[in-house]
Order: sequence, then C-alpha cells, then structure tokens
Amino acid sequence: MTSVIEQFFGDGNAISPASLPTEFRAALDPWVARFESREGSAFLPRAHDGTLRWYGLTPGGNARREMEGLLIQWLGASFTDMEANRGVLDPDDPFDAWLEDELPGRVVRFEVLPRGDSTHRETVRSRLSSLVDLVDGRPDRPAFSSFRLRALIEDMHKAAGRGQRDAAAAVLGVIRDRRLVDEANLLFLRVEMLHRLHAWDELLAPTMLDRLERMRVPPGVVRAIDDAVYQRDLAEHDEAGDVDALMRLRDQIPPEVPGIAIQGGAPAGRADLIVQALLLGDRPLTVERLLNSTDDAIVIEILGHGDAAGGAGSASAPEAPTVPDLGQLYSAAGQHDHAGVLTIAERLPGPIDPFAAQTVLQAAHTLGDKGAATRALAVTSRDLGPLGNVQWTHVSIASIVEDLQARATGGAPTSWAAWLRLAADGDERAQTYEPSGDWAAADPEQVLEIVPGIEPGLLASVVGQLRSAHRDLLTGEQRADLGLTCLLALSISESRREPDRLAASEMLEDVLDGGGVVPLEDVVDVLEDLVHAHMGPSSAEWAIDVLGEVVEVAVGDDRALAARLTTRIVDELRTCWSSVNRGLYEALLDSATACGTDIPADLKHSAAAEEPLPYEHLRGKRILIYSLMERPARRAAAILRALGGGTQVHVANDHGGSDRLGSIAQNVDIAAIVTVAAKHAATDFIRAQRAPFPCLDINALGTTAILRRLARDG
Repeated sequence: MTSVIEQFFGDGNAISPASLPTEFRAALDPWVARFESREGSAFLPRAHDGTLRWYGLTPGGNARREMEGLLIQWLGASFTDMEANRGVLDPDDPFDAWLEDELPGRVVRFEVLPRGDSTHRETVRSRLSSLVDLVDGRPDRPAFSSFRLRALIEDMHKAAGRGQRDAAAAVLGVIRDRRLVDEANLLFLRVEMLHRLHAWDELLAPTMLDRLERMRVPPGVVRAIDDAVYQRDLAEHDEAGDVDALMRLRDQIPPEVPGIAIQGGAPAGRADLIVQALLLGDRPLTVERLLNSTDDAIVIEILGHGDAAGGAGSASAPEAPTVPDLGQLYSAAGQHDHAGVLTIAERLPGPIDPFAAQTVLQAAHTLGDKGAATRALAVTSRDLGPLGNVQWTHVSIASIVEDLQARATGGAPTSWAAWLRLAADGDERAQTYEPSGDWAAADPEQVLEIVPGIEPGLLASVVGQLRSAHRDLLTGEQRADLGLTCLLALSISESRREPDRLAASEMLEDVLDGGGVVPLEDVVDVLEDLVHAHMGPSSAEWAIDVLGEVVEVAVGDDRALAARLTTRIVDELRTCWSSVNRGLYEALLDSATACGTDIPADLKHSAAAEEPLPYEHLRGKRILIYSLMERPARRAAAILRALGGGTQVHVANDHGGSDRLGSIAQNVDIAAIVTVAAKHAATDFIRAQRAPFPCLDINALGTTAILRRLARDG
C-alpha cells in the first residue's frame, strides 16, 4: 500500500484491512485504490475511541459541497452527524489535520450514529456503495457543474431507474433544498421519480391525485398517472382481452384521474389509450379522436363501436356535436382538455374572436407539438387574419404566437418564448439565432420553468439580454431565483469576457435584492466558483466588488459566510496581486473588516498597502453619486466619507427629477452618474441642473469602479 493508505489505517485508526472479513475487504478494495490514486469518489472507515467515522474522497470544490448535500439527504440525522457537523474535518484531531494537508478541500467526514449500532453501520455501508455507484455512473460534465439542475435530474432518473429509491430521493432532496425549482415542478419531479420506481400506489394516493387534479400538468405527468392506473389495475385484463373486466374496474379507478388524463392530448402509448377510452368515453371529441387514431379491437369495444354482444362496452358512444359553441370551448379549457379545445375551435360555425383565440393558442402551446401549433395557427388566422396585427389582451400571447410559428414552420425564433422553447429542446436554432432587443418577452412563469433546463453555456451567452427583457415583469423573488440560475450558468460557462462579469454583477444584484429567498450560503457557493473561473489581472476589481456586495447584506450568522468568501477571494487574488492598487486594497480591507476577518499580514505590507490613496484629492469635496444599484454606491460613499476633512457624499437613486435631487445636483462639486444603472429621465434632469458644468459618467458597475473613475477624473 502507498503511504497514504498506510497512514490512514495506521495510528489513530483501530481498523486494519487485513483483519476485515473477506467480503468487506473486497468491497473496500476499489475505494482503497481511489484513495491511492487520489481520483474519483470513495469512502474509507476509521474506528477511534469507540466511534466509527467514514471519510469521503471527492474531486473537491463544488463536488465536495454536493457530496455533503447528498450525504445529508442520503443518511441524515437518523444514521449520522452530517446535519450537525456538515462533514467538516476536525482541525484539532491530528488524523483529520493530516488528511486536510494531504487532500485539501476534498474530504468529507461523518460519524455513524448511534455509536455501537451494528445495524446502522451495515445500512450506512450499503447506502454509501449505492451513492458511489450513482456518482460513478454520471456522464462526463464540465467543471463547476455539480449543482446543475439538469445533471441532478439525470442523477435522480438514473437512480430511480435502477430501483435505488434512497439515492433518487436524496437527489430530489438536494434539488428541493437548493430551491432549484418551484413547488409545482418539485411535485412533477417526484411524480417522475415514483413512475420510474414503479411506485403505483404512491402515485395514485388520494393526496397526490388531489394536488395534481387541481393543477395544469405537463404531458409526462399525465402519462405517469395513466401508466400507474394501467399497470396496477388494468394491464392483466387488457392482455387477456377481457373487456368486461376492464369496464367493471372503471368505477374503481380514483375519481381524480379523469381530470388528469384529459390533459394529455393524443395517447402516447397503450396505457394512455386504454385509460382514456375507459375514463373519457363520455366526451364525444375524445371518442372521435381515439377512434381516428386506432383500430384496436379492445379500444373500439370499450368505446361501444365494436361488435361486442351486450355488456357495458357495446353501448353506443355519444355522437360528436356537429355545431359546437364557445361555451363548449371554454368548458374544455377549464377542464384542461387542450386537444378538445383545438377540435372545437376548428368546428366553430362562426368567426373566432380574439379572446377565444387566446384560449386556443394557449392550449396548443401547452400541448407543445408541431401538429397542435399548426392547427391553432390555422384556425385563429383564418378568422383574425395576420396574428401579428392583433391587439391581444394578455401581453404573453404575442410571444406564444411567435413560439407556435417557429414550431410549425421550423423557422427562426422571433420571440423569447420561441427561443426559450428551442433552447430547452436542444434545437440548434437556439445556437444559430441570437436574441434580439425588440423581441416580445415570454411569460414569467415560462421563463422560470424553462431556463434551469437550458445548457449552461448557451444560457450564459444570453443572460444579459434575458434579464433586460424580463426584469420588469418578474417579482423580486422571481428575479432572485432567475438570478441564481444564471449565476450558476456563468460559473460553468467557458466564456471569461468582461460582458460576462457585468451580467454576473447584475444577476447578483437581483439575487441579493430578493429578500433572502435564496440562502446566502447558496450564493457564496456559486460565487466561489465564479470568481475562481474569472480570476486574473483584469478581473481583480470585479472580484473585490462582488465581495463588497455580499458583505453589504451579510448580517448575523451570515457574516461567517461573507468571511469565508473573503478568504477565498484573497487567496485567488494572490495569483494576480500586482494588479491590486491602493484603492482596491482599501475596498478589500473594508470588506474584510466589516465581516469580522482580516487580510493576511504579508499582504498588509505589500506595495499596494503602501501606495498613496488615489482619491486623496477628493477630501473636502461635495460629491453626488447617482445609481439605481444602491449597494455599490453606498459603499463607495462610505469609503470617501472616511477621508474626513468635511467630505460630503450624497447617494441618489431617483427614477426622475425631484426638488431634492435638483438641489443636490446644483450644489455639489462633482456629480457622478453610473450610466449602466441609471434612468434616462433622472440622468437628463441631473445634467440639466448641472449645466454648464459636465457630469462624470461611469460606464461600469461596482464600488471600486466608482472610486477609480472619481480618483482619475473627479
């Protein structure tokens, strides 16, 4: 064995591999090899002072934090101390201190509880084996992608497909705890998990069905419920061709299922076909659609159009209405019968009005296939003419129209709704066509639903445009959720450009303005990766500004998180410390002090700390800083006020002119406008009040950018 393994199973560890049972040793051998090579994920046990601890090897960084989250979900308080100690090594334990030196930032530790419980010890070992199998089975993915929603969903699907319920539930728990989806989509993911586990009774539990029946659900959820009904109650009789038995079982199917099944549109398989025939046979349009799509004798007999002699299945099915009306269209929409809405619209005797057309277009958009898009566009444009000229009562309809047109024709996207749908589907047109500034915005709910599933590199390339188009339509909480998703994408993206950092600063502002909807720990996790990816001489100023934003909002226990980020950024800055001047140093020191930490002594005596202050000449000046991004402006103002000598700094964020703003603008020595975070009305007002004296325009975000520009030209 190598020295690492010899030392691991040496002093401080009562376990000797040679003394282990053959089966246990064989299970450990692959993990021993990984610790030897220092590659991959693995766990090794340590017995000491009556405790059993497992030490997990990870690739480090996000992978270690992800493993921490998985272990909390996988084992939790029932079997370990993970929830209390978060897998952190004990620096006062020589064994742990040695491991941290050998594998810095890569090891997670937990104790099996209660001590001495052999059953729990065996359960933990088994679950760890499943966890490593899951991690090993992942496809290669880019660096820094550990928290990607799509990757986690793939993990959940894979574990559930293998029948590893604990593993799948643990991954779903990580998605929930990191707030990567809203409550509705979390429920839909749970349905997917239970479907892959063949947990039919849980899928058909009254509480589950009651929640789903009240919602508009995606086709995949409909198919999962249809499949659960079919596999649990109907498959045996269908395979035997026993229509009478199927008809008898119809009344035993939970009463909520028809309201879910109607949302599925065209049957996607045998289960959909049989369930729809049994439960929706009293709906003429559904009957007609099913009869037109199959010649299956059992389905035809269920619907009452076969040659069965007697029985419930031989009764004549209701005839489809020849002259439907708008009441039936709205009734179908209210029941989420999207396919029925399209059929009724095509048969309406008179012209369709814009309000009804909206209902038709929304139904086709929900169904999401090319055929539905083509039919909806045909029926609405037949009566209303070119849809681009229609004044819709709901702002999202124009975007839906463009999405449907792109689906129907295979052409270029002309709206955000169309582009987002293409991007989510992996359609190459999303790569080919760059979003335009004059595109109609998508519905906010659609944005929040689709964006987390877009390939991170593609999403990162449009985050600035996406924010500009939708920010005013989103609530503060929605902006925060979208912001975190986009920061994740930027941390994963291989692009390292200045526009990416500007977009990251804007998204960070939205996240931190969300009233705590995103836990600061999640924000810091992402920022550590983002700063690492972008760190260099040209981005030192940006990294210090990012830190300042976090420090500004960190209170109470969150100050420890800000201190952690400070330490990480200082470490990253060492690689390009020569690019840190006195102004940047002071901003960094101010942040460190504010969160209760400090800058290392060697950096305190560096050239950056000895330079004269670049903005010393502003002492005693009266200054106005105008910016809609308040935190950077407030921090810059605080640093300038610390000059003393009567220095006065006013911060304004008005959206237009006011008596107060006018008075300040007329009486200051310097009026600085952060033009990338300003309203035109207020900017024009300030310039008018200052005339003939010019304003100082700052075309960058962040505290240090404001200070640098004032130092140079103020």
